[in-house]
Amino acid sequence: MKKENIPQDRSALAKLTKELSYATDESGNYVTALSNGWEIKAEALDIAWDDIKHRIADAKAKVDRKEASPVLF
Repeated sequence: MKKENIPQDRSALAKLTKELSYATDESGNYVTALSNGWEIKAEALDIAWDDIKHRIADAKAKVDRKEASPVLF
């Protein structure tokens, strides 16, 4: 990927961190560059976090019903 083509899409983590990427410059040399994020990656992470939140809610419900140990939650 060329340095000027590195994605700079906004993501939930954009205010906190940037992602280090490797790219090629105008001369074809490998360089590092920072990215604010990539929309596709941000969507995948959002889906993963939604799944984690669902699992936490399920675990809490099982603990509340005394079907599982609090360690699960």
